Amino acid sequence: MNGEVAQIVALVAHGNLFLSGKDVDLSTNSTLQYISSIRFVRYESRQNTQGVEVASSVSEWFAFLRSAKATRLWHVDFYHQRQDIPTHIASAFSGGVSAAIQVDLPEGFELWFPKWKTTGLINAGRKSVKQEREHHHKATLQKLSLLLCRVFRCRGSRNHASPAVSKSKGEADFEDRSKPWSVEYRGFMSPDSCALPMQEMRAVKERLREAVSRAKEFAQGTHWTKDFTRSLEALESPAPVFPFPDMLPSSGFPLEARQLLAAAAQAYVFGGMGSWNDLSLPNDPDIIEEYEEISTELYEAIQFAILMASNAFAA
Repeated sequence: MNGEVAQIVALVAHGNLFLSGKDVDLSTNSTLQYISSIRFVRYESRQNTQGVEVASSVSEWFAFLRSAKATRLWHVDFYHQRQDIPTHIASAFSGGVSAAIQVDLPEGFELWFPKWKTTGLINAGRKSVKQEREHHHKATLQKLSLLLCRVFRCRGSRNHASPAVSKSKGEADFEDRSKPWSVEYRGFMSPDSCALPMQEMRAVKERLREAVSRAKEFAQGTHWTKDFTRSLEALESPAPVFPFPDMLPSSGFPLEARQLLAAAAQAYVFGGMGSWNDLSLPNDPDIIEEYEEISTELYEAIQFAILMASNAFAA
């Protein structure tokens, strides 16, 4: 599932729970695990280059919204407005997802658009061979030290336990590289609500089921059938599982919404190299046309399911 979408889902879902009066903590949420910094900045218009920062963390933003007397958050999607490239292709790129968070305020509506930016260390998550060897060597020494302690019953004695090793600059840099993204949510007032009316969950599930089933049939003989099979199973699961396990809070969402979100996330096969977008097809115009039609409907059904599921909060 696209990480940008997953983060919006988490912010909307947990934000609504917070506004309903419940305690919320997203400090360890999986949708924020690769984020080195997140800030929320208000702008007077799209033309403005300078805004006013209102929060430098999710908890601060939630508190700000409560102080502003916000009543509801909505996940909104503008995927149908793209004209340059197909939306399921655009979703593979950072910023390719045209989604936002709508905040209902007493004076109107405010849209918060995410702007993801790499810190320049996006490819640095993998250790070098030298780092791997050093890490393996240190781990081996630590295990040996613990083993000796157990043999001689040191039980953590200060004189015999392995000494604490301060982090080298390289190790500290590596920790920083494990969070290669910074995100700025940009807020703009909107004269009208952009949130879609909620639909009956059964109808949304049926649309997703049909799109996934058709994609599964087209994908026969490929590994994609496993993803689509799991997606269809999630639609009926009594305990659906998400790729980002804490996207939704433990309360506030009905089972059907959880099933929808899990099924949509499992069927989200779009991305870059090696994804459904990169599927190798025979040079047959009819097959290519069918693939494009199936891909478009699948992507739109998935996005709509995610939208409805993430907006299904009931206090």
